Amino acid sequence: MNFVQLNQSFSKFIIFAFAPFFILLIDSVSQIVNSIPLVVVSPYTSHTPHINPGGTDKNSILLAKLSRADWRICSQQNPPLVENFYIETANFFVNICQKPNGKLIYIGGPKTNPEDTIKIAAIAEEGTGYVAEDGDITYIVTGATFSIVKNAKTINEEEVIYVCSQFSKKICQER
Repeated sequence: MNFVQLNQSFSKFIIFAFAPFFILLIDSVSQIVNSIPLVVVSPYTSHTPHINPGGTDKNSILLAKLSRADWRICSQQNPPLVENFYIETANFFVNICQKPNGKLIYIGGPKTNPEDTIKIAAIAEEGTGYVAEDGDITYIVTGATFSIVKNAKTINEEEVIYVCSQFSKKICQER
């Protein structure tokens, strides 16, 4: 047996002897990588990372669940803003924040996708709530409902399930 044949035989031995180990290793690494949920940093929440449930699959292990603290984000802005009004529906959250100059900002989006949060100017509609416009889409926020209107047609309306308002004093309540 010459050196080339010996080298080929040794290479075959290594491949066949360690192939199951490498297959198990690759499978284990793949399972670990697939179990890590997608972490998204929202530009509207400073540097706080959020777990994106929509970015995981059925085999993933969700390490954190989004909560009210993740959605109440006026104080996380730079500079920090004052929370005037906050609501949640089954699928959305909305913050109405006040800038130091008194102007209002709407910060809201779907609960499951904080990276889809929008931040736009808002105005108070006396006696009814708040309105924010983004092109042909209008967001209407009251203590009872949250509506999304596009081209004067309501495309989504949900009942408020949690509300916090800051007028003479802060009052929060489940609905």
